[in-house]
Amino acid sequence: MREVSIVIEGKPIPQQRHRHNSKRTYNPQAKEKFYNQLLVQKQLKDHILFILPISVSLLFYLSPSLRKKDLRHSSRPDIDNLIKFYLDVMNKIVYQDDSLIYKLNASKYYSNIPRTEISIQEGE
Repeated sequence: MREVSIVIEGKPIPQQRHRHNSKRTYNPQAKEKFYNQLLVQKQLKDHILFILPISVSLLFYLSPSLRKKDLRHSSRPDIDNLIKFYLDVMNKIVYQDDSLIYKLNASKYYSNIPRTEISIQEGE
């Protein structure tokens, strides 16, 4: 059973909707996605491409805006948008396709060190 852990430093990024203007539809996050893909590739010592079912755990640590006693983050950005961005970032780099994910666990917390921690396990 293979396992991979990835830490992406900095404020977690939520997925945004594609934008439209009179001439085209475009992704406003193309540069952010590309940059994060490079960070993920850099952390993988061997080119690991999962092709069997996987379990993914995502921990998002966001900076507190005020003094918070509760460490759980319960405001924007929405957790589903955070999940979507990072699953898209890892597609074709860490796993062949995100349809391989059979189990997903995600949480948001406050921290003075903003980051995203990703753990992927093959099988169970």
